[in-house]
Amino acid sequence: MFQLSAQDSLNMTRVGQWNPSGMPTSGGVTYNDIWGYTTPTGEEYAIIGNVDSILIVDITDCTNPTRIFGYEGGSTATWRDFKTYDTYVYAVCDGCNEGLHVFDMSALPGGAVTHELTTTSFFNRSHNIFIDTATQKLYAAGTNTVTEGVAILDLATPADPTLIDEIEFDDELNWPSANFYVHDLYVRNDTAYCSHGYQGYYIWDMTNLSNITTLGDYDGGGYNHSSWTTSDLSHAYYAEEVPTGRPMAVVDLTNLGSATGDLNVIHTFEDALGNTPDATPHNPFIKNDTLYISYYEDGIKLYDLSNPANPNLIAYYDTYPDNGTGYTGYKGAWGTYPFFDSGCICVSDIKYGLNILEYCQEQSYYLDADGDGYGDSNNSVVDCNPPAGYVADKNDCDDTDPNINPG
Repeated sequence: MFQLSAQDSLNMTRVGQWNPSGMPTSGGVTYNDIWGYTTPTGEEYAIIGNVDSILIVDITDCTNPTRIFGYEGGSTATWRDFKTYDTYVYAVCDGCNEGLHVFDMSALPGGAVTHELTTTSFFNRSHNIFIDTATQKLYAAGTNTVTEGVAILDLATPADPTLIDEIEFDDELNWPSANFYVHDLYVRNDTAYCSHGYQGYYIWDMTNLSNITTLGDYDGGGYNHSSWTTSDLSHAYYAEEVPTGRPMAVVDLTNLGSATGDLNVIHTFEDALGNTPDATPHNPFIKNDTLYISYYEDGIKLYDLSNPANPNLIAYYDTYPDNGTGYTGYKGAWGTYPFFDSGCICVSDIKYGLNILEYCQEQSYYLDADGDGYGDSNNSVVDCNPPAGYVADKNDCDDTDPNINPG
C-alpha cells in the first residue's frame, strides 16, 4: 500500500490545468466525463462535461489549455458522456431530457465548432454511449427507451443518425425477471462487452441482430461498471464501482464463445494510495500496452500490460488531494482520455476540472557545473527530463574543472 501525503505522483507530472472559477455545480459535482478529438492535421481537443454544458478545450499546447466552445444543453446533469466519429462529437446525459447532441468539428483549427443536431427521437437520456467505428454504429446504454439493453444508431450519415434497432437483453435470454440494464459498454466489430451492474459482465455477439447470442458472462459480486479489452482481445479489464474498495479484475478471453469455456477472472489488483483499501476504480482504457484507470480519489493510475495477466503499476497522479490518507466516497477523477498522439493525458476531476498530465520515467540527474558532460553526485534532482545544466552521469571527479573528469 502506498502512503499518500498531500498531492502525490509517481512518474507523472501535471503540465496543464483548466479549472476556471465560477463554473456551475450541482450536488457537489462540477465536471464529469471526458473524451478527445484530433483534427486531420494533428491539433488536439478535450471534450469535457460541466453540469450544464458541453465544453471543448484546445490542448494542442498541453501547457496552455484554452476553451474554444461551450454548449448549454438545457438540463442540469451530473452525468454526461461523449464519443467521436469522423469529425463529429456525440454527447448525451443521464438524469436529463436533452437527448442526443451532435457537433461538427471539421472547421478546426481556426474555424468554429458547429452544433448540428439535438434530437430526442431515440431517447431523452442515456447514461453512456460507445461508437464501433469499424461498423459505423453508435450504442446508447442506460436510456429511458431501452431499459435493459441498448439503442443502436447508424452513423453512415454522421450528422443525421438513424435508428437501427433497440435490443433488450433480458428478452434475448428469455429471462424477464433479471435486470439486464446496461451501465456501460465497449464494442469491437459487433461484439459488445457489457457491464450490467449487479447482473455482472456479459459479452454478446451482435453480428446478427435477429439472432443475438451470449459468448460468456461472469458475476464478480460487485456493481460491474465498465471495461476495456487488449488490442488482441486476449484479456479484458473491468471495474466494479459499488461498494467502494472493489479491485480491478483481469478477465481471460481465450475461451470466449467456446463450448467448454466461459469467462474466467484470473487476477484482481488494487494499489490504494491512502491508508485504507477503499480506493475505487471508475473507467479503464488501454493504449498500446498500458492500462489507464480513472480512480476517483486516487486520481489516475497507469499499469504496464507487458504481462496482461498481471498488470504492474508504473505511474499515478492524484488529482484530488483533499481526502488526505483516507477515502470519503465518489470524488476526484471521473474519466481519462489517453489516446492523443502527443502523449498528453487528459483527466477530468469532479472538482478540479481538466488536468493535463505527462507520463515519464523519473530518474536522478546531476549538476554539471563545468559543462563536461559529467555531473556532481552530491548535487542532484529527480525529474522526468534533465533540467538545463544537469546530466545523467554522476561520476565527475571535479565539477569545477572541465579538464578533470572520467574521460
